[in-house]
Amino acid sequence: MGITEQHYEAGTRLLGKHHPSTDSHRDTYRRGYLDAVAWHLAGRPDTDEDYYRYTPGTVSRDAWAYGWTEGQQFASSLGKTSA
Repeated sequence: MGITEQHYEAGTRLLGKHHPSTDSHRDTYRRGYLDAVAWHLAGRPDTDEDYYRYTPGTVSRDAWAYGWTEGQQFASSLGKTSA
């Protein structure tokens, strides 16, 4: 199973409820963050298509990767706090 629109919608709701504002970040950072949360909610399927959305070595790729890393940390922390 891949990442669906429902995973993105659930991720958006989670971020709205549990995460402080990321308004000071670029859109590409926020996209990476949401991609990571949706990926986590989808059961971490074997896909790396989002990672190649931006050209390596560009500011956009760096911002997305930073958002992805922080999104992974956020998504992992949800599993530890919810029971």
